[in-house]
Amino acid sequence: MSSLPGPGDAEQAGRGLERWLDADYSADLAAFAHRLTHHPPGRALLVAVFGNSPFLTQCCLHEAGFLRLVLERGPDAAFAELLAGLDRQCRGRGDEPRANTDVLMRELRIAKRRAALLIGLADIAGLWPLERITAALSDFADAVAVVQPGTFGAAAAGPPPPVRLLPVPLPISR
Repeated sequence: MSSLPGPGDAEQAGRGLERWLDADYSADLAAFAHRLTHHPPGRALLVAVFGNSPFLTQCCLHEAGFLRLVLERGPDAAFAELLAGLDRQCRGRGDEPRANTDVLMRELRIAKRRAALLIGLADIAGLWPLERITAALSDFADAVAVVQPGTFGAAAAGPPPPVRLLPVPLPISR
């Protein structure tokens, strides 16, 4: 990992570490959280995340198992697994939907949170250059865009209505 940023808010970082250690994880994940917090590079990563990004803090707290996967296998392998899992969960077989709309939307929200966490960590830690970060965002968007329309139930009834743009007067200065 390259140089990690210091916390923008040290108190926020401290609260994040407390919440991380106090979270209601399985025994295995609680042990992982403890090891990561007491391992200097792991702690530095957590402090950088918790002290600078409330959104990524929430992602870490909700996705401790996925964070462990990212740290153990690396961002490239974890991202490939994320896309493969999204494909398995969200695609239907033939014309039969794999999941109803509520289940599908839940799975998509989890995948979005995991993608944000993984890409954010790869960026913060300097593991991916800007081109790889941009490609990952694009690849994730492509993966979500090909979810079979039949899995959205009523949304599959037809194309969305056209977007109607309203004229907005722009002030012209002379």
